[in-house]
Amino acid sequence: MPEWVREAAASGWAAVPAKLDPGWATLIAALFGFLIVSWQARSGFRSLKRSQIHQAELDREAMAQQAEIAAAAQLRQSELDRSAAEESRSNDRQVIAAAIDGELIAIWGLVLDAGSTRRLNKFFYEQIGETKITAPFRIIGRHETPVYDSMMPKIGALNASMVTDVVKVYQFIKGTQTDNVIKEVPGKLIVDIIEGFEHTIEEWTKDVSHVHARLLSVIYGSEDPGPLINDQISRKKAKEAAATAATPEPDTT
Repeated sequence: MPEWVREAAASGWAAVPAKLDPGWATLIAALFGFLIVSWQARSGFRSLKRSQIHQAELDREAMAQQAEIAAAAQLRQSELDRSAAEESRSNDRQVIAAAIDGELIAIWGLVLDAGSTRRLNKFFYEQIGETKITAPFRIIGRHETPVYDSMMPKIGALNASMVTDVVKVYQFIKGTQTDNVIKEVPGKLIVDIIEGFEHTIEEWTKDVSHVHARLLSVIYGSEDPGPLINDQISRKKAKEAAATAATPEPDTT
């Protein structure tokens, strides 16, 4: 051990030579350099670790934001797809409703126009009276329904109650297309049949008017008056009330 080290140890490092041995100076310098480099390395590693943690947090936030943006974009696209699909279905409903309504109103007009023919037939059979005749007989003329027939596979685009109402008013038209032959029937009885059918046709025209309003609600977005059955019930109650009011009360005096 060098003399100055023993002296420093003996005197409690009170005396350190002003000039160190070059070998020891190099060793001490290397030691201090190593300590400084070690401290810098540790500091650098800590900074790097903090930087990595911070970067990881930034990456997580970025991924979360990207996920939110992707989810929002997907939701928006889904809404657009649903909107486009609903618009397409709405257009289909409008086309179906407009086509059926056009044909129905045309037939409605023809049935009303045929009223003069029915009145003429009624007058003819009134003149026959009790005389029995055999002849072809049909209350209303033949009316083809190509639009209704072609729309049947698509009519489900309308709501269920509207489909029911459309089928109901068309069923009257289709149910009266058969040619009947009356045999040995008095003219007076045929008059009664015509009068009964006139009442049926009158109610049918009211049904058509109601269904027409329902179809217009699909075409133009107006208020839907609701199922036909409700209107029929209201008409029946109004008719019964009118009949009751017209019936004179019995004289109890």
